[in-house]
Amino acid sequence: MRGAWTRATGRIAAAAAVTGRHRLALQVVAGAAAFGLGFWGWLLKNPPADANGWFDALFRTIQLITLHFPDEFDGTLPWQLQVGRLAVPLVTFVASFDVVLGAITRPVRLAALPLARDHLVFFGQPRLADVTIRRLVARGHRPIFVQPALQGPRLDVLEGIGVTVVDADPFRPGLLDDLGLASACAVFIATGNDVDGANLAVLCAEAMAKRPAGARPPVLAVEFDREDLAAELAAVVDASARNHALRFHRLSPDRESLSIELARHVAAIAPPCDGPRPHALVIGLVGGWEQVLSRLIVALQIRPDETPLLTLVLDEGERQRFAGWRRGRPDLPLVVAVEILPRGDGGFGEADAREVWCARTPPPHLVVVMREDADGLATALALRRHPDRLRTATAPVLVRQSREDRILPRLASDGDGPVAGERAPISFGAMLREETILRLIDPASEKLPIALHARYLAAAGTLGVGSQAALAAWEALPETLRDAGRAAADHLPFLPAALGRPLPTDLSTLERDDWDRLARTEHRRWCADRIDHGWCHGTVRDDAARRHPCLVPWEALSEADRQKDRNSVHTLLTLGIGTARPTRA
Repeated sequence: MRGAWTRATGRIAAAAAVTGRHRLALQVVAGAAAFGLGFWGWLLKNPPADANGWFDALFRTIQLITLHFPDEFDGTLPWQLQVGRLAVPLVTFVASFDVVLGAITRPVRLAALPLARDHLVFFGQPRLADVTIRRLVARGHRPIFVQPALQGPRLDVLEGIGVTVVDADPFRPGLLDDLGLASACAVFIATGNDVDGANLAVLCAEAMAKRPAGARPPVLAVEFDREDLAAELAAVVDASARNHALRFHRLSPDRESLSIELARHVAAIAPPCDGPRPHALVIGLVGGWEQVLSRLIVALQIRPDETPLLTLVLDEGERQRFAGWRRGRPDLPLVVAVEILPRGDGGFGEADAREVWCARTPPPHLVVVMREDADGLATALALRRHPDRLRTATAPVLVRQSREDRILPRLASDGDGPVAGERAPISFGAMLREETILRLIDPASEKLPIALHARYLAAAGTLGVGSQAALAAWEALPETLRDAGRAAADHLPFLPAALGRPLPTDLSTLERDDWDRLARTEHRRWCADRIDHGWCHGTVRDDAARRHPCLVPWEALSEADRQKDRNSVHTLLTLGIGTARPTRA
């Protein structure tokens, strides 16, 4: 009996899934059939004698949508019209059910906000695709959008798919308590004004501190657009969050979206050890390009003895912006070699400079296109049609899009021609992905970084203390240190490239030279991560000025510091892959 019930529910679920995927097509077919029957019925009831008669039949059929039925109930109506006068308004109602339901339930949902539990609150203009919102709702999460002056069709769509929209100034006294922030699972802030966002984040932290004793620490995620303000504003919000035992996270949709795609293309980014050094090609600089470049440089640290290559194809304005960013990172040559090609009219670099570049550099292993949406898409497709121009035939092409992209996935799955299938470009960009939200609200997603920090605390007495701030519990760490732990964990899939082969299940089978190669690679990754966070080399460590004596090549490290790298990579692999007994240096 239980097996039959399981099979029945499985079939129902499968049918529901198919219906959901093809909902629009089914509505069109049903609507056309119902309208056709109604029109046919009117033609039978009142056969047209001229053009006016045909027009009258069409007009009467349209009136069925507004429930203007024929009033004969004596059975004289043709069956086609009987079915049509019921089906036409029914299909119309079903098609607009989301909007109707949203309008009906709006007052109830707004009144129940103070009683909400474990909901997600989004302030400002969260860049969420409708499909992402639907998936969050399907998982049982309750999104609440606080967006002043949001009206019209967009409001109806959001409320129809399960979002509660609050049209109010987020700084209005009492609003945060009305939103039930003390019981929220996470708060996301993307106001478009970094100072307003930081101010709102501090107020939210105070409201979230009123949560019941013993409740799971909620997430406070804030997006900062201006890099010249981000570090200081994030530090202020982070301090407020830690004072109230919240989990702060600086949102960067560009960076996080890129990280997801990099993890999917590890094999392409990590060339064989006997091949050319890792090489990434970047065309253009838009959006959160600083975060993208930083994440890309860290991911390229996969060779123990070779500095990766980053080629940028930029116009004059972009070259000036990049030069300013580079000046703030004087130690960047330690972790990446940079070449710049002037961008020509076609977006591929000036012909003469491109020819010289092609002659002296290996083909790129990854291409990242960061131009405005239409230009970026055109550039990415042109690279696929003409891979010889920049030798991108085998490299994945990632193209940044600021809106939800529906073109490239279809091109990859359904299209044909020179840019279809595996050769189709892959979109990433400014949309906040479902994977990012789920990772932030799930404490288990940080299991490996937390375990790494616990090992660090346990070994601090024998290895020496690098920073007093790092001796705190994970929840009390500054966000910059938590992010450093996450960066180490995120790089785990790239480490096997240092050996040129998969890592063994039994780590004790690795030789001394293997551990040294892994440690050297981990040191490169650590240097890139510190440079990303604004650190520079200094003969004496100074956390306030962000100076560190270990920002040097492996060869310049003391044996004690080399051993720290060996221990770090051993701990990472032991916790991330499996158990192994300690390996003596």
